[in-house]
Amino acid sequence: LVLTRIKGLKSYIPYGPFLAVGGVVALIYGPQIVAWYLRLYH
Repeated sequence: LVLTRIKGLKSYIPYGPFLAVGGVVALIYGPQIVAWYLRLYH
């Protein structure tokens, strides 16, 4: 939002929606993300 100049640097960005979306993504794709991450080092 700052990069698109919709919000300034002093504006507050709500944290809740980002946390909720991250939780849903982790709930649905969590095992696949962990497996992909572990495959990077093997």
